[in-house]
Amino acid sequence: MDFNTQICTTREQSKLLLSMGLNPETADMIHFFDDRDDYQVYHRWVCRPWKWDEEDLVDSDNIPAWSLHRLIELLPQHIHLDCYEDTHYWLVIDPLKVIYKNSHGLWIYQCDEGGLYDKLINTIEWTIKNNHFNKEYYYERSKHNNQRSEV
Repeated sequence: MDFNTQICTTREQSKLLLSMGLNPETADMIHFFDDRDDYQVYHRWVCRPWKWDEEDLVDSDNIPAWSLHRLIELLPQHIHLDCYEDTHYWLVIDPLKVIYKNSHGLWIYQCDEGGLYDKLINTIEWTIKNNHFNKEYYYERSKHNNQRSEV
């Protein structure tokens, strides 16, 4: 059997989340740069569970990464629009789309582009831009940067 499942965000996806201002302390994994070998020096990226700490921010070779479950956990499970009575939109995730919809089937956001990680990252970006994202998950030094940057 050949499984091609993704264990966590790629380096590029992680850099994108960081550029959005996501706090690296919310990451539950890390892309760890390792150049040790008995016979030759080589570079490889590995993913492993990690408790992020301030010292890691100095080392640019190590990049925080987020598991699928952590990305889901970061998203608001429901959104209520204060300007309208009885407007609760619930997060619905399936392999084809990520959507916020209400009990009447109406939706305020839907993403069906890319893989599931990309869909969740796009949804995080949308919740940030529309002030639905939990402010505790922002990184203080990156608060000014809510725009997507090229990675």
